[in-house]
Amino acid sequence: MALAKLPSGQCEALLLVGASGFSYEEAAAICESSVGTIKSRVNRARTRLSKLLSIDSADRFGQDHTTRRSDRGRARVIGSPAVMRR
Repeated sequence: MALAKLPSGQCEALLLVGASGFSYEEAAAICESSVGTIKSRVNRARTRLSKLLSIDSADRFGQDHTTRRSDRGRARVIGSPAVMRR
């Protein structure tokens, strides 16, 4: 599995932001890191995965989820899932 070949910090950041839909700020709080560190780790993880999977650009992994609070105070995922588009 390609994710297993990523450094643990990059994998964790990518899974939190890209797959679980956390914002960069939420992922930074979970990882006890700065927002800039999380952004860097996600970018590096996407770049490395694109090379491991022979994809021409990390942009093909899709956009990050954005979260918005619903009227009931629960976070709701807005936008497309962070999956590779063909």
